[in-house]
Amino acid sequence: MAFIECRDSFKTIRNSARFSLLLPEAGAAAASAVLYLLPVRRGLSTDWVRYTSIELWAREKNLAVVMPEGLCSDFCNMRYGMRWWDYLTQELPEYLHQLFGLPQDNCLCFGVEMGALGSLKLGLMGSKRFTMAGAVAEDFLRVSRYGVGESIDHDMESIYGKAPVHEGILAQCDPVLIATSCKKSDTTLFLCHEDLGAEEIAGAGKRHVVWASRAVKSWEGYGDALKEFLDNARA
Repeated sequence: MAFIECRDSFKTIRNSARFSLLLPEAGAAAASAVLYLLPVRRGLSTDWVRYTSIELWAREKNLAVVMPEGLCSDFCNMRYGMRWWDYLTQELPEYLHQLFGLPQDNCLCFGVEMGALGSLKLGLMGSKRFTMAGAVAEDFLRVSRYGVGESIDHDMESIYGKAPVHEGILAQCDPVLIATSCKKSDTTLFLCHEDLGAEEIAGAGKRHVVWASRAVKSWEGYGDALKEFLDNARA
């Protein structure tokens, strides 16, 4: 597979951003599906290639893989910062389609920690594009706790504003509220029982959920969870 590291300027974040790609030798259009692989907080676009065997698994399943960065944004349009959600869902897919011919449908997404929040939102709010979304190793209740002032977090203040957070912002960013409002999503979710809030998300609507076989807390476990996710995906 081709491993490509890119940096370019994007209007949505009013700055340059890095991302990495894995593309089949036959080209992006020949891929069976496109996997958006999201990073940990402040993670690099090369982390998944460095710490897991994603290149081998992508070759085996003929996947194109997109690995963007997101700083410490929770992949939201930040209150005091950049519009990372618009970048991830609008500008980056269009850019990749124009530059590499990457399809914008028949997609998968997977993330851990912060990437789990982004992946879950992609799956629930973009169910026409994403057939399966994996989201593990994250506390999905942290946003709601901060939103009502139960915790103090300066990073979250830059994302969501000072607590208590406006209901309209939480409706677009709180994963449990999003799961409740997107009850008819057709996207299969890959979750972990041990992650706080995962049970609430799974029970918020009639959707298919695949449960991870065990909790993960390190890069070794993140790779295992990603492999399990890919083995269950319908790509």
